[in-house]
Amino acid sequence: MASQLLAAFCGTIVLAVSTVVPSACAQSNDLAGEPLVPSQFRGEWNVDLSACGTDTSDTRLQIGADSIRFWESEGPVTEIKRHGVSEFTATVRLSGEGESWNERLHFRLSPDGKTLIDLRPDSDGFSRKRCP
Repeated sequence: MASQLLAAFCGTIVLAVSTVVPSACAQSNDLAGEPLVPSQFRGEWNVDLSACGTDTSDTRLQIGADSIRFWESEGPVTEIKRHGVSEFTATVRLSGEGESWNERLHFRLSPDGKTLIDLRPDSDGFSRKRCP
């Protein structure tokens, strides 16, 4: 019964004793109102592993809990949707070189978690390796 109630509301449940308990909804897209990138995607990614930890590669991508940084642009994640454990789409408010725009990103992890594949239509499956 409790799981049916939880599934029905997928939000905050108020118990009869006036205690507020946060929902445990699977695939929740945010905690405390902030979109969160799943932890398995966070970190630094690059085509050239020898460039990890430097600003020498224009393929460098840094993914944080609530932000994404490319070579010449970065910004906060404003919306996220998880597609299982190995894929997500996100809207990011990017800014760089004096401009700002919303970008829809779509990434998938390889089965071993060491390769990040860009699934945007114009990316042709571009992939980066997880930096050590």
